[in-house]
Amino acid sequence: SAKGSGEAKKMAKSGEDFITLQTLKEKGIHPLAYRYYLLQAHYRSPINFSFEAVQSAQNAYFNMLKSFSSQHSQKVAVRITPDIAEWFSNFTCDDLDTPSAISLLRKVIDDRELDQHEKLKTVGVFDSVLGLDIENQSKKLAEEMAAVPKEITEKAARRSAARQAKNFAEADALRAEIEQAGFEIMDTDAGPLVRRKLN
Repeated sequence: SAKGSGEAKKMAKSGEDFITLQTLKEKGIHPLAYRYYLLQAHYRSPINFSFEAVQSAQNAYFNMLKSFSSQHSQKVAVRITPDIAEWFSNFTCDDLDTPSAISLLRKVIDDRELDQHEKLKTVGVFDSVLGLDIENQSKKLAEEMAAVPKEITEKAARRSAARQAKNFAEADALRAEIEQAGFEIMDTDAGPLVRRKLN
């Protein structure tokens, strides 16, 4: 809900719970992460809004960007799969089935055996429909992460160790210190992602 209770509820433009993109930005939600959130549901299906769900989508979006970015410098085996474009086309032609298209996009990005050039081309084709600005945003994210001060990345590493040791009090305290310093931390499949908070 717009009041931040975490409870999913229906919003109407005439109601007091109506949320604008500016509201989301003020709460640290990237507009493209919100687009990712919406694309995970079919356009004709009602979607129950909650900040927790949008935050989860943002984590998934940045996790995807981080995964995409990390593979640019890695050498991978060539395995061209021409069927991928046809699968994607089938999803988008099937009443714009964006949830399946997003799922396929994630599989392409996470595929470590797919040739890098083929992956870049494929993701570019997908993104021309989905509009998630993956290549540019992944580069921007890599630059932001590289600019995080050493003491903040060290705190993030200590927080990860504390979480693994199930010392959640210490992990929460370290998260608070990181956020007070003007950074945010997201837990992804590839480890913690630290970046400066959105203004």
